[in-house]
Formats: sequence, C-alpha cells, structure tokens
Amino acid sequence: MNLDALKHKKHKIMGELERSIIGLISWIEENGFSGYDPYDIKGVKWIRESIYPYKKTLYNKIRRFIVGGLVTVFPSFMRKIAGVNPEVNPKAMGLIAKAYLNLYIASKRKEYLRNAETILKWLRNHTSIEYPGRYCWGYPFDWQSCILIPKNTPSSVVTSICGDAFYTYHSITNSIESLDICKSICNFFIEDLNLSYKNDNEICFSYTPLDGFKVHNANLFVAEYLIRIGKKIGNEAFINYGLKAAEYTIRRQNANGSFEYWGEVERNDTTCATKLNTIDHYHTGFVLRSLFGIYKLTNDKNIKKALDKGYEFYKKNLFDENKLPKIMPDKKYPIDIHSCAEAIIAMSTLSEIYKDALQYAVDTFFWTIKHMQDKKGFFYFRKYKLWTDKTPYIRWGEAWMLLSLSQLKISLLRLEGREH
Repeated sequence: MNLDALKHKKHKIMGELERSIIGLISWIEENGFSGYDPYDIKGVKWIRESIYPYKKTLYNKIRRFIVGGLVTVFPSFMRKIAGVNPEVNPKAMGLIAKAYLNLYIASKRKEYLRNAETILKWLRNHTSIEYPGRYCWGYPFDWQSCILIPKNTPSSVVTSICGDAFYTYHSITNSIESLDICKSICNFFIEDLNLSYKNDNEICFSYTPLDGFKVHNANLFVAEYLIRIGKKIGNEAFINYGLKAAEYTIRRQNANGSFEYWGEVERNDTTCATKLNTIDHYHTGFVLRSLFGIYKLTNDKNIKKALDKGYEFYKKNLFDENKLPKIMPDKKYPIDIHSCAEAIIAMSTLSEIYKDALQYAVDTFFWTIKHMQDKKGFFYFRKYKLWTDKTPYIRWGEAWMLLSLSQLKISLLRLEGREH
C-alpha cells in the first residue's frame, strides 16, 4: 500500500488509533504507575542464581529449566512466592511523559500536558540518591548482566529516555528548569559514565557508572542526547563527545547493515555469555532511531549511509512477509510487545525519510491491537505459538505502547500535512 492509499484510509486508522490510546490511558489511570517488570523477579537472589548459572553442570541446567519455566508460566504466582512487589519504574515514567507530550503536540489538549507535568515532577523528585546534584535514573530492582547491577544504579538508557521527556517539555514550554535538567544529564553522561577510548575519533559510553560495557543502543542514546543538547546551548564539548560515540557504533556495523547488541564482548569474562551478542528487533530499532536523530542534527553523510544500510536490513530481516515484527532475524516467536511497540515507533519515526516505513507501522499497529490489546485497555506481554502471556508489564509493554501510539499519531498527522 502506498502513501496515497494510506491517506485514503487515514480516518479509519485515526479512529482505531484514538480508541486504542483512550483504552490504554484509561487502564493506566485506573491501575496507577506501579507494576511488575519482566526483570524484577530476576533480581531476587535465589531466582537469579537459578536462571543465570555460571557453571554449566547438569544440576544447574535442570534448576534453570524448572525455575525459569515456573517464572514464565506463572509470573504473578512466582512473584508472590519471591516477595516481589509492584514498583514505579523511572523508565516507564519517562516514556509515558514523552507519550503525553506527543499527544499534546498532536491535539493541543491541555490535560495531556498536565499529565506530563505530573510525571516530570515525580522524576525530578526521584533521581538517584547516589549521585547528588545530578539528574539520573535507574531501575528499581537488581538486574544481572555480565555483572550484577544494584537497584537504582543510574543507567545511560533510563536517563536518556527521561531526559528526552524533559527536553520535549522544554521545546513546548521553553522551561528553563527543564533545560537545566538536560544540561545536568549531559554532565552525568560525560563525568560519571565510563568511557572506552578506541582512538582519537571513537569513544563508547558505558551502560552504568559501574561497568565498562560497550552496548550500541546505550552508546547512541547518549550520543544523540549530547549532540541535541550541545547544539541547543552551543556546547561544542557535548557535540564532540556525541559525534565520537556515534563514530564508534557506525564503524562496527556489520556488512549486511545489522548491528549486534554488543560493540565488543570481553571474551575472558566467564560471567558474560557470548550468546548475548545477538541481533534483535527492539535494540535494532533503538539504534536506527538514534542514527536518524543524529543525522537530522548533523546532516552527516556517513551517518546517513549507515542508516540506509541498517534500515534495509531491518525491514527485510526483522519483519515477516506480512510486515509484522520478528523478535530475531531467524525467529518469529515469541512475538514480544516490546518488538511491536518498537516497530511502530521506529517505522513511524523513519517514515519522515523512508516512504515505505509508515505502512510497516500501520500494519503492526492493527495486528497488535487485534491480538495483543485486552478489552480493558492494557497490552499483553508475549504471544507464543500455543499460548499468550497476558501479564501487563508497565515498563516493558504499556509505556512503550503508549509512546508508539502517540508517535504513530504524529506521523499520520504529518502525512496529512497537519504536523504540529
């Protein structure tokens, strides 16, 4: 279907989109911001030691199979057994605030702006206490990567997402306070994260202040944010850091256009499985959106070349023949709500320069509301071949989906020539 056909169907699309948005917002308002997360239970020590066995003995394999299976099949029951309580996740708050701001831009309805302001106030009051004077945020649970990251450790990903909401609010209201928060976030990135220097032109920002991980999507989230704020306030140091970080990632793009999760994996680290260096849907989408943002800010031809290659790989390998998202190039199931949300966000965003992208977003949207949105308004976690995990995870599913719906609405308005 071409753009003319999409324009012809815009009333139906916008009607379904509005119904989906209203349903999800109603559920969030009734439920509140507290909720479970796919990774909260994995922070519990005995669960973590069961499903992340470093010694590959038969006993550990059996224990992982049993405990991991119970967590997957009985998510709510196992959280009660493990003593995991619903919590407010700063990342979810940043995503929802950004979604409300998008909806305000699209509709000029004041209640959306007020909702965003309430969330931004919460974020201002819930920064990481370990870094006084800095605006930075992390996850409210321990999480296991190559090392154990304690709860509330500020993360480059979480902080950049919250920072995006503050910058969007500044762009709407010209709030000086919000811009000062954006500057503080940039200082956190440069002064508190760990930098890996490859050469004079390449750096990679760590995931948290506790590690030296080289992860492309985290690195580019930081890079784009630094360049954006640097250009806004005329700070060349921020811009240069961002450009060098972007250079690190584009130089490690695979020949087929793909980006692996890790820039580099420490092969001598026995606690970090090399199988983690995979290519998946949502991390690829993160990378492409960041590259697009950097390209818009810089008009850099090398960034555009990497983006073109990445986009071709993305649509040919991470969607099926019906333009629906696959979790990995060689694996369709489980269909994860995070993949659905990212497909809608990424393709809506990229439709600004790629004419065929919006159709992918629209097709994914219709499939997702039909198969993954409950009558109560929330979205299911995962759809397997034979069953569906209907658990609503606010940070993983609901927040990302609200952002995706808001981004699709903005892109459809752009198609109509009525973009804010």
